[in-house]
Amino acid sequence: MFLAGEEVQKMRAVEGSFNPTIKSLYEDEDVLEAVPFFGSLYDVFTNAVARPSTATAPQYNQVSELFFQAVHSVLTGESDAQTAIEYLELDLEDTTGFETGEPVQP
Repeated sequence: MFLAGEEVQKMRAVEGSFNPTIKSLYEDEDVLEAVPFFGSLYDVFTNAVARPSTATAPQYNQVSELFFQAVHSVLTGESDAQTAIEYLELDLEDTTGFETGEPVQP
């Protein structure tokens, strides 16, 4: 509770450039004076996409290997980018069970 409190989060942001978890601190004058780029970070955090490890959880290693193989095939000239992505999409669907297609907008 101590570290999660506004007073300590503000102090850590001002003195140590630690990112606060309290929205209002990204608009706080003292915080912005000490760390001006914090003013643009709140949008980054609220619109961020979860790392693949969150979405793929137990299949993280397999998914990472599929990405690596697809990129490697393009870099070595074994495949063109369009074909590599098409195969990657199918492989990811097989591995994760996620549906393919256009992303759904929130």
